[in-house]
Amino acid sequence: MSKLRVVFRNFSEYWHYAKYCSEQQRNILFNSMPKEDQDRIQKSYKKDRWDDVFNRNKIDDLIDEFKEKYDVDLLDIRYKILKKKSVYFPEKVWNIITTELGKYEIEHTYYVIGNIEAEKCKENKDVILLIYNR
Repeated sequence: MSKLRVVFRNFSEYWHYAKYCSEQQRNILFNSMPKEDQDRIQKSYKKDRWDDVFNRNKIDDLIDEFKEKYDVDLLDIRYKILKKKSVYFPEKVWNIITTELGKYEIEHTYYVIGNIEAEKCKENKDVILLIYNR
């Protein structure tokens, strides 16, 4: 009797199955594959830019977290700023947001904070003015 071998042609097929597994189970599955299968999946991961998908999901989760924790809708704020409207914003919260988003490459965070510049508010040192920066 021959041994059954699961073969994934690319990362998409692998992820379709593995996304329901724990990280430990995914590692066991991946490490149990022949080297050529691992190489094929890794090449597909890079070629098909799956890192973009995973990073975008993490950033979307952060946006939701900021909305829940600080009651700010970053996408609404960006929309206003792109319409050339300025937005007053608590500097402390902005620093937290930009620090967290700064952990990702700008290509992944651009849809949230791209073209936004922060200026000190002269009237209130705890507030900044978010403006459009082209």
